[in-house]
Amino acid sequence: MIARNGASSLDSCLTSICGLVEDIVVVDTGSTDDTRAVAERYGARVYEEAWTGNFSVHRNSSIGHARGDWVLVLDCDEVLSQQDHAAIRETIANGQGNAFRLTTRNYTSQTDYSGWTACKGDLPEEKGQIGWYPTTKVRLWKKHPEVRFEGAVHELVEPSLKRLGFTIADCSTAVHHYGYVDRTRNPAEYVDAGEEKLRNDPSDQRARYELAISYRDAGRFEDARVCIVEVVEAVQKESTDHYEYLSEELVHLVHADILDRLELEDEALRKYEWIVKFFPQSYQAYNNMGTLVSRRGDKKRAVDCYQRAL
Repeated sequence: MIARNGASSLDSCLTSICGLVEDIVVVDTGSTDDTRAVAERYGARVYEEAWTGNFSVHRNSSIGHARGDWVLVLDCDEVLSQQDHAAIRETIANGQGNAFRLTTRNYTSQTDYSGWTACKGDLPEEKGQIGWYPTTKVRLWKKHPEVRFEGAVHELVEPSLKRLGFTIADCSTAVHHYGYVDRTRNPAEYVDAGEEKLRNDPSDQRARYELAISYRDAGRFEDARVCIVEVVEAVQKESTDHYEYLSEELVHLVHADILDRLELEDEALRKYEWIVKFFPQSYQAYNNMGTLVSRRGDKKRAVDCYQRAL
């Protein structure tokens, strides 16, 4: 893992993998708290590096120090459930892949995130949270010197895995992420890295989509709108299939959300109406549209939207 001032959450993270991993590597990019001391209590090897602004640089440094046959990547504000350790071992042993995608539960009280799901309260890792939204990426793979992260931010190993011909499969184990609850990450940091990533490849619509979200989360709504409009225009001309983890429905949902945050309610409402026309199973669109029309006083229509979402 890479870390910076993650002491407050690192203890929970490392406790959650006790008994699962044989080696812990932490690349510290400038902590001024007790991150190093906490990590070393769990036997971690800690390497200090000056922050470059590029997440892949430090990720690749961390996996370069790793020992053993398999690599598992987590962040300080994430945990695994102890009850899932057996499933991870079984996933590795079954031989169906040499790299595995895991879905992250990003806990947040903001119910308008695409894919937001209410917590059922049956997992201790939910820690009283009201809901989460999913993101998926490869977290676990058989160690190989040419497997490397790419991208200044929202970095992935998938491109290098595909070049090497690795078989990528799914692991049902969830990663529990509390960064959006604890606010341990500065949104501006993601904006800077996202801008660098897009400069390196202006044709990368996934990078532009990620940057739009970073602008939104940093409160730069007009910049977010400019970005997401370009993505919308691009995905209407070409398929999103060749962009890893980029969904046309989610692109339009983020566009509508940004319009709403800009207080352009009429435009946002028309956008949600367009989404449910072309994506009739988009419960996120119905949910967010219900919130919008309720705010405008149309309670009857809001109830209808929420019922459709349910």
